[in-house]
Amino acid sequence: MGFVRNMKIRVKLMAGFGIMVLFMGVVGYAGFSSLGGVQRELETIFSVQMPSIDFLIEADRDLQQLLVAERSMIFTDPNSTMFEQFVKEYETSLSQSDTRWNKYKALATTAREKELFEVYETARKAWQIDSRQVVELAQKATDEASGQATALTLGSAKKHFEQMRDQLDKLTEINLDLAQRASESATATYKSAKTILLVAILFGVSVGVSLAWFISRMITRPVNAMVDGLKDIAQGEGDLTKRLEEGDRDELGELAAWFNTFMEKLQGLMKEMAQNATSLGTASNTLAELSTGMSASAEDMSGRSDTVYSAVEEMSSNINNVAAAMEQSSTNVGVVAASAEEMSSTINEIAQNAGKARSISDRAVDTATGASEQMDALGNAATGVGKVVETITEISEQVNLLALNATIEAARAGDAGKGFAVVANEIKELAKQTSDATLDIKGKIANIQESTDGAVSGIDEISKVIKTINDIVATIASAVEEQSAATQEIANNIAQVSSGVQEVNENVNQSSSVAAQISRDIGTVNQSAGEMAGSSGQVQVSAEDLRRIAQTLNSVVASFKV
Repeated sequence: MGFVRNMKIRVKLMAGFGIMVLFMGVVGYAGFSSLGGVQRELETIFSVQMPSIDFLIEADRDLQQLLVAERSMIFTDPNSTMFEQFVKEYETSLSQSDTRWNKYKALATTAREKELFEVYETARKAWQIDSRQVVELAQKATDEASGQATALTLGSAKKHFEQMRDQLDKLTEINLDLAQRASESATATYKSAKTILLVAILFGVSVGVSLAWFISRMITRPVNAMVDGLKDIAQGEGDLTKRLEEGDRDELGELAAWFNTFMEKLQGLMKEMAQNATSLGTASNTLAELSTGMSASAEDMSGRSDTVYSAVEEMSSNINNVAAAMEQSSTNVGVVAASAEEMSSTINEIAQNAGKARSISDRAVDTATGASEQMDALGNAATGVGKVVETITEISEQVNLLALNATIEAARAGDAGKGFAVVANEIKELAKQTSDATLDIKGKIANIQESTDGAVSGIDEISKVIKTINDIVATIASAVEEQSAATQEIANNIAQVSSGVQEVNENVNQSSSVAAQISRDIGTVNQSAGEMAGSSGQVQVSAEDLRRIAQTLNSVVASFKV
């Protein structure tokens, strides 16, 4: 039985048909042999017995005619035409009987017949001698000759003739008996052949039905099991852990084995897809968190830039006030001695404003440094988001490739794979949506990176400008200290005070222009921060879309049991 299970379907069918063909050959041979026996018996009857009987009957008839002609010549005038006719009939019948006897002898085969040949031929020779004498006596046409002819034909010739006919009768009975036995043998052979054929046909039908049932069961049983398994998989809950029973080692067993291999690969692909979907969800959550943090950082940077902008505006106003005071000091340099106290108080105010400006510039430096660090972090986060998006793109491409492979395998599976084809198409559409969303996110991240690079460059420039302002404020502080010292010696060093006032006036004008430039740069930073905040909002929206896609992909993968 195990040997049969390892056979291919083609071999099973060929073996079954081979057995039937062999059996039909045996039946045909038996029938052919039986028909050959019947044919031989019939040929014996028609080619030997029937011709032999016919030749014997014809020879006996010829002898009868010969006897009639012989005796008729006794009572006929030898000179008449009738006598000549009787002589002619006599010779013809004698020749024909001799010819037919020779033909019969050629057909005779039994020893019993051959034993009677000698008796017949001896009687025939003796009869021919007597018959010739009767004809000769009849030709003399005398009463004595007629009397002798009559006595001879009714005596010795009749005795030999009857002895000869007895042999013909015996031979005829022998051939009739042989024909009867051949007929009985043919009938027996026919009945035996009919019985054998009937038994063989019944046996062949039973064997054929048994083979058909056995082979059909060997084929339909695994087919039905496979159909039930596929139906269970197709109508179930997407259970990819189920396998078909491989059973026999035939083509259906190979089909089940390859289907199980396909299910294992599909199960692995689904597991990998589930892992990738989980990674996609994690990446989308990370992206959402990064976008939220980026939005918060952008808003904080915008607030800080507003603060710096206000501080710079205030510093610019103070510097303008200082510039106006210095202009007034420059016009009143001639009365410096009389206004020393007023100048001292002005210098104190300048010192206070310089300290305040220095504090504001320090805060601006710290704020610019923090903004630069935050922009660097934002750039790094955007780079990380870009890598995440690239990972998501790779995942979507893998998902698309997996969906394509699943579609191909479902198409190979035929009708049984239609459910997988639908799922594969849905996964393919989700992968396409994911790819489109990642491309959109990638474009937006590229915009964020460009804005971030611009903001970083602007903040670096602001930092440089603020450092310059800090240096200028330090210079102003030094100048104020020098003015304070010079105030004590103002009476004696009025020329030095005048030059110092000029230098302070130039520095204040330079600080005013630098402060205006800082104000414009901080306005640009504020605008970039607003744009970055808007871009981070778009990133957050895209991250939410990506999270929803990841949840949809997870729900699709969760519909399969792996």
